[in-house]
Amino acid sequence: MRLRAREAAAAAILEAAEEVASQRGLEATSTAAIAARAGVAVGTLYNYFPDRDSLIAALFKYRRGEMIPRIASAADEVRHLPFAERFRAYINKIARVFDAYRPFCRVSIASEASKVRGKSMLMQLVHDELVDMLAPRVGDRADVYALMIYGAFKALM
Repeated sequence: MRLRAREAAAAAILEAAEEVASQRGLEATSTAAIAARAGVAVGTLYNYFPDRDSLIAALFKYRRGEMIPRIASAADEVRHLPFAERFRAYINKIARVFDAYRPFCRVSIASEASKVRGKSMLMQLVHDELVDMLAPRVGDRADVYALMIYGAFKALM
């Protein structure tokens, strides 16, 4: 029971970090703001995470752990379809995943351009799947098209 309470508190802190970072940006996200959003004292936050960077790293790990199986599943579910149907279905499924995690996607995308690194492993998975899907149709331009689609997702977030 104590372990569940600790896990729930850590999850609440991570979700608060995500909310604050989504609104303010990673650079302007402080442990004080995260603690206030989570409804805990800053000292309590440090009982769970030794510093801000480890908290942000834990957020990326936490959300990736939720999203990666969904992204992989989306690719597997449409693999058998003909190209046009596969492409539309995959984009639709990925858009749903990203919508479900919109605040984190904003943080992740913003981190790519900031000093805080959490390079989007998620977008790498999507990119690789798109390249695989597009290569038979467009050959060596598949990477460029996959990057353009990635840009469209970034714009949506």
